[in-house]
Amino acid sequence: MHEQGVSYYEYCFPDDENMQKRLDEVKQMCLLNSALCNLRLKRFRNAVNCCDQVLHEDAQNVKALFRRATAHRNLGEFECVGLLGRLFVWSVE
Repeated sequence: MHEQGVSYYEYCFPDDENMQKRLDEVKQMCLLNSALCNLRLKRFRNAVNCCDQVLHEDAQNVKALFRRATAHRNLGEFECVGLLGRLFVWSVE
């Protein structure tokens, strides 16, 4: 369902910069919600992909970093979980 919402985003043509900013925020929310749903459904690779899309636009997004690290941990990709340290540095600053 969230994937469908994100696909609709591609067909929006905002009139001004404020509308574009709002559309980007909605897309990010959809992707983060989709990542959480995929984690709960144990579709960890899909969760990583959703988080990667968010991080492409906002490299310091705390929710995306945390959810991606959680997915990598569940996939047994422990070398990727080390990136979670970045999360703690950013949240303290």
